[in-house]
This record gives sequence, structure tokens and C-alpha cells, in this order.
Amino acid sequence: MRRGREDEKDEKESKRRIERRKERKRGGDEKKEDKEEEEEKEEEEEEEEEEEEEEEENGSEGGGDEWIEWIEGEREKKRKMKQV
Repeated sequence: MRRGREDEKDEKESKRRIERRKERKRGGDEKKEDKEEEEEKEEEEEEEEEEEEEEEENGSEGGGDEWIEWIEGEREKKRKMKQV
């Protein structure tokens, strides 16, 4: 009888350990995902700033509508490539 109870306790403890490991691993994966998302946001912001600077430079020289359409097309291409 005692042995059966001890086996049950050991089994429960083993399951708890496994769950804790899974939770830790999930936490680590979430941190990686958060970091990757943050890096992507920073890259997007940098690209947008560069594009805005280019727009300002080229927009003042005329042909602004065509330039804006081209920039929007490039942004859309980048978004699609990141999704894949």
C-alpha cells in the first residue's frame, strides 16, 4: 500500500516537473518572438523614415503623385515578403 502511494506521489511530481519545464520553454519562446517582433518594428520604422525623407526630397521637385504611388507599391511588396 505504501509503495503504491509513493509511486503515485513520484508520478505526480514527475508530471509537475515536466509541466514546469514546458512553461519555462514557452516563456523563452515568447521572449524570442517578442524580440523578433520588436526588431521587425524597428526595421519598418527605419525604412519608413528613409522613405519619408526621400519623399520630401523628391516630392518638392515635382512628380510627387507618381513618387508616392511607387513608394506605396514598394511598401506593399515588403509587407508581402515579410508575410511569406
